[in-house]
Amino acid sequence: AELKPTWRFSLQIFATDLAEASASLQRALVKRVEAVIASRRGDVPAPRRLLVSQVIAEMTRSLLVLADEVAFHQRQAVVREIERAINGYLAETIPDLVPDTSSPVVP
Repeated sequence: AELKPTWRFSLQIFATDLAEASASLQRALVKRVEAVIASRRGDVPAPRRLLVSQVIAEMTRSLLVLADEVAFHQRQAVVREIERAINGYLAETIPDLVPDTSSPVVP
């Protein structure tokens, strides 16, 4: 069955709203990660902080899809792995940013 034009329009608005909300959340995460980097390592140049923050935000967004797809009892383990991946990335790209790689980047 074909959707009526009014439904297509409504679905398009809904999809647009979700995309805008997702983009807004992504920007907020980038700003927060950037602020954490700046507070812990003020010597990191702003362009580098932005790039690293964007990579972390994208890694997080992508990997949270996995956390949503696994069984509920596995989600905590997936989140821990996401934290380990981010901490490992940060340890390699900005040494001494994360003092203990077993703890989360953002408390």
